[in-house]
Amino acid sequence: MATLVSTIKGIQLKVKMGDGASPEDFVPWCIINTDRGIQWTSAGTTDEVPYCDEPDLVAWTQHTKNSLTGNITGAGKLDVDSIDNVWPWYLGDDAKNLQIEVGTKGYWEGQWKLTDFGANGGAKGLADGSISLVSHGPQTWVPNS
Repeated sequence: MATLVSTIKGIQLKVKMGDGASPEDFVPWCIINTDRGIQWTSAGTTDEVPYCDEPDLVAWTQHTKNSLTGNITGAGKLDVDSIDNVWPWYLGDDAKNLQIEVGTKGYWEGQWKLTDFGANGGAKGLADGSISLVSHGPQTWVPNS
């Protein structure tokens, strides 16, 4: 019998912010309340490697990874109570500890910097907010036991 893909709902992908205390407590970040995403990217060097004995053949490429980075995007209805936390973080160069929870499977944990913060809305609707973050240093996958 075929096995179904193990899935989670989007709401179970949670970005949690550390409170800076010791031990640190992580709570869901209310400014991300509808859409969220995380993207892992590697940068590197690609070289063409020719055939020594048949140089006229099309060469194959080899890729060497040089660096890894993560990007978080989030959006939702603008949580105006979060602005007092978000705005100073955006203006500065501080990294904050975050956890990105993946349902009951586990979470990534590491430091992140806020790179984008936006707010928009139509005249009669509720305002929306959006944020983007970039990883700052190593990120660790912590599986739930």
